[in-house]
Amino acid sequence: MDTPLIQKTYAFAVVAARWGRLRAALGAPGDIDDAFIQSCLSAGARIEQATGASTREEFLMQLRMADSSIRDAKYWLRLLDDLDEIAPEDATELHDAAEEAHRIVLACIRTAKAKEHKI
Repeated sequence: MDTPLIQKTYAFAVVAARWGRLRAALGAPGDIDDAFIQSCLSAGARIEQATGASTREEFLMQLRMADSSIRDAKYWLRLLDDLDEIAPEDATELHDAAEEAHRIVLACIRTAKAKEHKI
């Protein structure tokens, strides 16, 4: 069963991957696009790895790595937007998906850390 954490990070990866495929089909230059897509996909992959963690420490480590990947993606997205490499409606959709995923990852980190300190 998918948790909200898995659902939001996966949805973010899907939106980003679809955008990347459209850009590639249009023959758009890919350096920043590729970095952005890689960060988005990495975040989702880290969450999948976190769900299979055998310890709370491993779970938290994967969550922190997902947080880092989402922060990277948000940076690349901001750069794409500032360089006018992305349509405003695409930027909004991707930014919203990134923010939703990031909020839930941060909430999970806070919860896991709080439980860690109670042990």
